[in-house]
Amino acid sequence: MSSFHKKNRRIIWVISILVVLTLVIAVGSIIWAGLLGNRHYAFMLGAGVWLFILSLATLIYAAKFLQLQNEKFEEYMSIQLALISMIDLKDPYTEGHSINVRNLSRNFAEFLELPSKEIEEIAQAAELHDVGKIGIPDHILKKPGKLNVEEFQTIKKHPILGSESIKKLKGFEKIQKTIRHHHERIDGTGYPDGLHGPEIPLGSKIISIVDAYDGMIHGRAYRKALSENETLRIIESEKGSHFDPGLVDSFLKFLRTRTGNLDYDLVCGMSFKERNLPILHIYQEQKYWFCSEVCRNEFQQFPKKYIETRAKDRI
Repeated sequence: MSSFHKKNRRIIWVISILVVLTLVIAVGSIIWAGLLGNRHYAFMLGAGVWLFILSLATLIYAAKFLQLQNEKFEEYMSIQLALISMIDLKDPYTEGHSINVRNLSRNFAEFLELPSKEIEEIAQAAELHDVGKIGIPDHILKKPGKLNVEEFQTIKKHPILGSESIKKLKGFEKIQKTIRHHHERIDGTGYPDGLHGPEIPLGSKIISIVDAYDGMIHGRAYRKALSENETLRIIESEKGSHFDPGLVDSFLKFLRTRTGNLDYDLVCGMSFKERNLPILHIYQEQKYWFCSEVCRNEFQQFPKKYIETRAKDRI
């Protein structure tokens, strides 16, 4: 959503410039009226007063516009957090996994020096990549053993379900596409659409690697956790078949050098620096910044959960 804030900033700057110019012209007209004397006084004074009123009306409009945009953003954040909460309620395992994949995907995208807008979209898609599992029956989703063929066909529907669940949300078009294709494989044997290498969105390729990495490191309901060396060996062995070779090489390099960018909202993963007025919250004498009241309220309810996530990113 960084583009959301940048667009607002541009609009506000334009309105501010117009207001200043209008005020200058208004004051100039009034002064000029006084200098010209009685002949043109009424006309110039009237023009100056009307311009002054116009500038005040523009200022009021700008304030109202900013208020409406902030309300719109708060509503958007409420929707996203509601979706995330639904994932957490469906499968407690997914909670930590979604946050881990979001943060690691964001940091990896920053390491790749992608545009800020694309980084934000990848981070959001990463956090919501498993939202489609809300539609998967519990006996399949939480099954401790290996899935049978029929069950696996059901679980393979979750990228489509996730993509469809946010289809009607304005501004989520790229995120929707990224979620749909995060289980595609470079060799074309993935799902749901069997896309090949260049057909797969970059964000989906990134999330695919990070998703697999976090899943193996922390384990699944049906598989115990692996060591980092084992995990990286598996990922590297699947270059060119499952994962994009260039991205795997970059990911391995990234893991050796990562420090974690902490300039983001702990709750939603968005960069608070892109916010017009980031919201400050002090907890245990530490300062935390948030992009919205919704995120700050969420943090106030579960501070330890999000602070522990930040601690992981310092590794």
